[in-house]
Amino acid sequence: MNTHADGTPDGQTITAEPSLTALQQEFPRYRIWREDVCGRARYIARSLEHGLHPHTVITDDLDEMQAALEPSQYAPLVPFSTTVPNVATQP
Repeated sequence: MNTHADGTPDGQTITAEPSLTALQQEFPRYRIWREDVCGRARYIARSLEHGLHPHTVITDDLDEMQAALEPSQYAPLVPFSTTVPNVATQP
């Protein structure tokens, strides 16, 4: 097997897709993990702070996970208030 200067062996390419570890480091305000259920991989992200949106993301694609969580890095936390209507208080 030949190894190139960039450290990749023949037949392998470098991809820019995010890894689970990279996403965990990029989004420290989320707990991100992988679950294997019935032979299918699912990635789950759950916010660790009240008011951080989205609260939960479930997908089988790490690129989709990254795209869903990206806006949360720039958005302020939404403070919880009992005076603001929410889904729990809708008739």
